[in-house]
Amino acid sequence: MAKRITTTLFVCLRLLAAQAQVIDDFSDGDISQNPVWVGDDSLFQVNAAKQLQSKGTVARDMHLATASNAATNSEWRFWIRLALSPSTQNFSRVYLVSDAANLSGNLNGYYVQPGGVTGNTDSITLYKQKGNVHTRIIAGRPSTVSKSNNLIKLRVLRDALGNWELYSDTTGSTSFILEGTGFDNEFTTSAYMGFFFRFTSGNTSNFYADDVYAGPVITDISAPRIDEVTVVNPTTLHVVFDEPLDAVSAVESQHYSVDKGIGNDVSAQLINNRIVELTSFTALQNKTNYNLTVSGIKDQSGNIQNGQSVPFLYFITEQHDLLISEFFADPTPVVGLPQHEFIELYNHSGLPVNLDGFTLTDGSGVTALPAYILQPDSFIIICASSAAPLFQLFGRTLGVSNFPSLNNSGDEIIIRNRQNQIIHRLKYDLSWYNDNAKSEGGWSIELINPFD
Repeated sequence: MAKRITTTLFVCLRLLAAQAQVIDDFSDGDISQNPVWVGDDSLFQVNAAKQLQSKGTVARDMHLATASNAATNSEWRFWIRLALSPSTQNFSRVYLVSDAANLSGNLNGYYVQPGGVTGNTDSITLYKQKGNVHTRIIAGRPSTVSKSNNLIKLRVLRDALGNWELYSDTTGSTSFILEGTGFDNEFTTSAYMGFFFRFTSGNTSNFYADDVYAGPVITDISAPRIDEVTVVNPTTLHVVFDEPLDAVSAVESQHYSVDKGIGNDVSAQLINNRIVELTSFTALQNKTNYNLTVSGIKDQSGNIQNGQSVPFLYFITEQHDLLISEFFADPTPVVGLPQHEFIELYNHSGLPVNLDGFTLTDGSGVTALPAYILQPDSFIIICASSAAPLFQLFGRTLGVSNFPSLNNSGDEIIIRNRQNQIIHRLKYDLSWYNDNAKSEGGWSIELINPFD
């Protein structure tokens, strides 16, 4: 039986070695085919998020390899997550080139290691391994993997002469930043690529990998597109693109135009390689829809955007855009409502309002509201999180963790927008009930006509 297993594994590896390109996002849910991964495969799993994840049980080294002949004129891309702070006892290596399937032993090849080396300064580094000798080729930027949860997208390029380029995005996306360049041309063929992971017993399941690519250099032929336009203030926009931009064309103001009289009256600067900040000398008008037109921007591969128009709305809530339409300050005795306080808001603005960053205050404290889109001409009941299920019977409800404790009488309720401007305020007392019996508790007070 042992001989049959050995023979089968040998045949599998021979078949794997014939493959020219590796692409695996683990969406098929396993590592036994398309492509076949070998090594310590019993210590890895494809998790519910369709990512490769370690599942060891004790402190040890482990590896996983697949056949790859990418070695020169090639590109490698990986997403990895280290849910730990790398150290000499907890680290990973991404092997790009190897002449052996056993990535835990002696081999000839190249690998990228994010931190975990004495004197490494928590950087992402490219190494050559010759037998058991490790030589640094590229030392990346310091302190890029110093966190306890590191999301890393790697991109490595090598040309036919042996010139290497190492890129990373330490947010796990594809806004790659150059870690460095180097030269080494000793090993020009490859049989395998894959992962090596060393961990202590507390980190047995803290290595993740996804979106594996090894093969010919990926040629970008797509022009940059706008993902989002965000209004920062009346004279500032942030324009988010879907890929890194050419640093020269991105800041040339003639490529940007806003309608309704603003035109090209803007200046541009890069916030990072995907976000452009536009500053206008003409202020946007509140509650107004605009169109931003962008044309002529290049990406880092030289692809030119021929034109894109993106609508955006400038909207800052003003006084009485939101109204305190009802409140319940004294829930005892119980008359018909739950025995909990609430404040109801009404959207009087005519536009959707995101409550994220708004605050409710009274004499006892401040409550920050979470993200919630309140549609025009709509109400929302705001109460303590524990009371939210009870009030959902009466309408849309938003529970908050630190709902203010309202005084039965003589309190002031204020709602402020994210610019800390007062949108609505009221100061109430028992006379507001206009009924001695109701002023004893159990009744809410409602705004008579929110449409005035």
